[in-house]
Amino acid sequence: MARLTRLLLREDVLWVGALVLILLFTGLSAADRPEEVAVLDTARQMLGGGFDRWMIPRIEGSARLEGPPLAYWLAAGSYKIFGVREFAGRLPFAIAGWLTALLTCRFATRLYGRRAGWLAGVGLLGTWLFARHTQLAEPDMLAALFVTLGVYAIHNACDPNNPAGKPRRLFHIAGLAIGLTALSNGLPAVFPVLFLLGIAGASRSTQPLVRFVRSGAPLTALAVMLPWLIFVVQRLGSDALFIELRGAIYGTGVTEPLYSYAPWLVAGLAPWTGLALLALIIAGARLPYDRRSQRVFWWLGATLVPLLLIGTHQRQFLLPALPPILVLTGWLVDRWLRMPMSSRLVRYCRRVAVGTAACLGGAIAIPFAASTERGTLGWADAAAVGGLVLLVAALFWLRVRLRSTPAAGIYRTVVASGVAVTLLVGLWLPTLQPINARSMSRLLTDQFGPRQYCFYGTGDPALAYSLRRSAPVLSQREQLEELLVREPRTVVLLIGDNSQSLPGLPTGLVVRATFKQGVRTLHACEYAPEILTPPDGVIVGRISPQERQVNLLVTGDWGQETIAQAEVAATMSLYGVWHRPPIDAVMFVGDNFYVPLRDTNDSAWQVLFEKRFRTSDLPIPFYAILGNHDYEGHKDGVQLAYAREHPGTRWKMPARWYRVDLPPDRPLVTALMLDSNHSDLTPADWAAQKRWLADQLSQPRSARWTIALAHHPLFSNGMHGDSALLQREWGDLLQRGKVDFYIAGHDHDMQHLEIPGYSTQFLVCGGGGAEIRAMRRDDRGPFSRSMHGFTHLRFGELAMEAACVDQRGKQAHLLSHPPASASSTRPSADPR
Repeated sequence: MARLTRLLLREDVLWVGALVLILLFTGLSAADRPEEVAVLDTARQMLGGGFDRWMIPRIEGSARLEGPPLAYWLAAGSYKIFGVREFAGRLPFAIAGWLTALLTCRFATRLYGRRAGWLAGVGLLGTWLFARHTQLAEPDMLAALFVTLGVYAIHNACDPNNPAGKPRRLFHIAGLAIGLTALSNGLPAVFPVLFLLGIAGASRSTQPLVRFVRSGAPLTALAVMLPWLIFVVQRLGSDALFIELRGAIYGTGVTEPLYSYAPWLVAGLAPWTGLALLALIIAGARLPYDRRSQRVFWWLGATLVPLLLIGTHQRQFLLPALPPILVLTGWLVDRWLRMPMSSRLVRYCRRVAVGTAACLGGAIAIPFAASTERGTLGWADAAAVGGLVLLVAALFWLRVRLRSTPAAGIYRTVVASGVAVTLLVGLWLPTLQPINARSMSRLLTDQFGPRQYCFYGTGDPALAYSLRRSAPVLSQREQLEELLVREPRTVVLLIGDNSQSLPGLPTGLVVRATFKQGVRTLHACEYAPEILTPPDGVIVGRISPQERQVNLLVTGDWGQETIAQAEVAATMSLYGVWHRPPIDAVMFVGDNFYVPLRDTNDSAWQVLFEKRFRTSDLPIPFYAILGNHDYEGHKDGVQLAYAREHPGTRWKMPARWYRVDLPPDRPLVTALMLDSNHSDLTPADWAAQKRWLADQLSQPRSARWTIALAHHPLFSNGMHGDSALLQREWGDLLQRGKVDFYIAGHDHDMQHLEIPGYSTQFLVCGGGGAEIRAMRRDDRGPFSRSMHGFTHLRFGELAMEAACVDQRGKQAHLLSHPPASASSTRPSADPR
């Protein structure tokens, strides 16, 4: 065991193992951060382009100059070798992180010795912020590498013990690092220069600056970064360069308050935060007489001070500041290990206690973070907590079992903590967002295949990258309509929060799928030109288009925001656009609101009705009756009040039961709107409604057709079945009153039933959007089907036609029928 431990703790084995561990998890998480997606997607769009596309990065055809091109070049080059995927795009940045830790180790070794260097380098790999960003394709990791290289080269070049000629080479390396920093991340290129100014200020001599300039290092830096800048100015003009400089100085993207750097730094240094802060305090006290501490603090100041001055503050900007802090941390631990045994033993025990508390604190924080971010706890959280507890137990067991020295215990703790943090970042952190851009892109690809995509309104660069396709963002309806004319198979993606309704969609665009990611909702829409033209969607029968007629659309059980409800509403709206003669009215047969309805100003009115059934498409009255769900929570009173308080609205509900003549003058159709909710009405109200119905049916009627609409069916093949109560109360009235159609909902399906002994035809139109249910029986017809949709009723002078239409505009059933007062013959039916 002791020999194996010594082998595993060998420096070369550790560094190779660290690289393997980093690369192992580099491609596991989805690319969701905007900063990373910008790099990966821009690099993807470089492929297949010429020299100009590589020199001027572009995304969706527009030049992207908010950041220099080196990050894009490295990612695109890796794509060329390994293919377009997250691992390939992140590979150069993962290697850059590993090299940064290696350089930190060399720097600390030169300042404080080999053990301090080892602790600094390996400890840096195990800090939370650094481990997180070694697995992301963001230019700040490149900046951390080149800034560390530049500072390291300048420090060595200013060492008076270097032989003649070596400082010149080191200054050129520093110049190269400065140029590469400028090409990778812009502003951090000044960090090594500020470090050089600090050395000159501390020595109260301009000699370091003079030697740097005379070496030609500034020319090396300019030779690296000027060619690209000149090319950009020649192609795009000087304004493009000013945009880049302004972005570097004032910052771009999402920013946080300046004070956010403090908590970010504390969290980013975990699990070594306590030791790092103590190292800063102790080393700060030694500044007046310790030249090494002065150099490290100048390094730290050269990276932190500019960050406080720029306009944008983001946590990844702290990456170049982590190496100097870990150098001091390695020095502090090495110093403790060199103390006398009695003092060292006390401090070692304290460190073990602090480390144990940190690990246990992490075990507590993991389920807390998971429940906050994901809302649930899963196997990954249990594994992470168990792993941390086992890590602490294993370290104590090794300490007792091997009777090792405090130094060996520290080595094992540093290595184990680094491995644990890497595992947490690589395996546990992605589980906090199980629904991410990658999983959503797979769902879209599974449903729609390799299609063209575009965003309408708000874009999602992460999803566009995961789809591996160009997905333009269109903000104008006219732009979208033009695109659909050119590319009718384009899948249109709409993004909003879960409380928002869909914006106005162009004619022919139908919602096919909806996905939820946290507080966001993604609607995937498809252009369906087949519902814009007859022959299936429009009734083609015995009624001439020139004949006087009334056209009605009927649906029920529609009052919740579902994909099917959006599709049914969109198809009904299309009828309002192209049907000639125009649709006269829409009839809702109940269950208008499954959701709570507080008052007449509730947002559900806009979400489910006003915006879903657009006035521009259906500028006609919507006559509604109440269903059983409309009586929940006093929603019945709110619906009645909405019609009273908004006289200009299309929503019509003057009473719980009422009569509508269409058209009002010389009516062709009389519609009797009924309330079938027997258990919700008082006995007096029920009796009053029955008397009203009998009176209406006994009076002479000038209308050629009579239809009755209520929520509950008398006869149904669906889940709820027949209603013996309604047959007893209303059946004889309908028959004696020669009612042509009794139209209901309640069962979530579409039916046309002919019942022996009744001349009345019975329709069920409950497919408005609620979840459909299986049919209870299918021995009566001529038509019954579990489907979403609506019914189109077309009444002429001598005949009527009715079509059951599904949510995509396909006709499922067609019937034609003479008035009940004119003939007792059965109608002709055409099930399709």
